[in-house]
Amino acid sequence: HTMFKSYTSCGIIYSMSASYDRAYDCFMHAKEMSDSSEINQVYNNLAGIHFIYKEYDKALEYVVRGFNWAEKHNEHKDLSKYMHNIMNVYYITGDLQKTEPFIKRFLAIDNSKPDNMWKFTMFLVRGVHDINNGSYNTAVERFADAVKMVKNHQNNNPTISRYAISAYEYMADAYLREGKLNK
Repeated sequence: HTMFKSYTSCGIIYSMSASYDRAYDCFMHAKEMSDSSEINQVYNNLAGIHFIYKEYDKALEYVVRGFNWAEKHNEHKDLSKYMHNIMNVYYITGDLQKTEPFIKRFLAIDNSKPDNMWKFTMFLVRGVHDINNGSYNTAVERFADAVKMVKNHQNNNPTISRYAISAYEYMADAYLREGKLNK
């Protein structure tokens, strides 16, 4: 466990200093040493490195592994994080429609005690689903609700603030698809 934490910490430090090859090596060592409760953190770290290098297929592979693990173990915070990452990868690659199987799985998850991140993620997930189904006005409303939520809760959860960027991106995408913005 100590070695796992050490490799993970070193990987994060290398990532922050843009030494992504070293970070990747550290995360791979951490993966070899991780137990089942730690593997999800490794998947997210490895996905992040592949994402930086624009290796979206590999990033998606790790994100999907993490999503599957979190779903199996009812780890709602991790599920929110992975759902964001799945939507982000498919948004960047122009394949937003491919989020639908994950959206259906995410919406089917029972979370009797949703935190603010879960609630925020639900706005985004439903909004992306609306975009995929051509309901652009409804999507824009959901993304606007997500932004309002961030403004109301950003002092309580600073992490949620950075996700507001996604809400704005998806909102702009909905407007573009509807033809309300010039390209």
